[in-house]
Amino acid sequence: MNHHTHKTAIIISIFLFLFPVMGFAQIFKGGGHLGMLVSQVDGDEHSGYKKLGLFVGGFVNFPFQKQPLALQLELNYAQKGSKDNNIQYKISTHQIEMPLFLMWNCWKELHLDIGLSFDILVSANEFLHKNKIEDMNRFYFCDLGGIVGIHYAIKDKFIIGGRFNYSLSPIGINAISRKNRKIQTFMWSNALIFFVAYQFGTT
Repeated sequence: MNHHTHKTAIIISIFLFLFPVMGFAQIFKGGGHLGMLVSQVDGDEHSGYKKLGLFVGGFVNFPFQKQPLALQLELNYAQKGSKDNNIQYKISTHQIEMPLFLMWNCWKELHLDIGLSFDILVSANEFLHKNKIEDMNRFYFCDLGGIVGIHYAIKDKFIIGGRFNYSLSPIGINAISRKNRKIQTFMWSNALIFFVAYQFGTT
């Protein structure tokens, strides 16, 4: 898939993501969040949450009337990957993520969150001994992620939270598998996300 096709797919996906929001704009809470994440890639022969990345995005929240539940749509940018300082190995990915959450107000202002995310790969780079590996066929253009989290609202405006994000579909093929075409070992991304948010709107 070429660069222009990537751009077109991203624009269409964002439009399809935001279209349902427009029809409910009068009964929502919206806002933005900013945070950091630590990530690793299962299946790349390296371990540990050693890759630090940026997490930023926006959201719209639709509360259920007279229920402690809400749906939340988000559009986020996340920097994920893997890192091993011992051999100077690194995977660096840039993703657009479009999650849909079901949120439960379980106690006072504390909420439990569970959701699915459709993720689009904008770019990926892989380095070994500080040299860039040019074979990018190992990464897939999109994947499906599962997310669980918790957040706490302060005066209904400010939010602090954390999440665990794991890819339910593989993000690519292990580098070793490229050398042995008879065996394909898939890679799976997972990340710990910590963020603060500000929300506004009416219900």
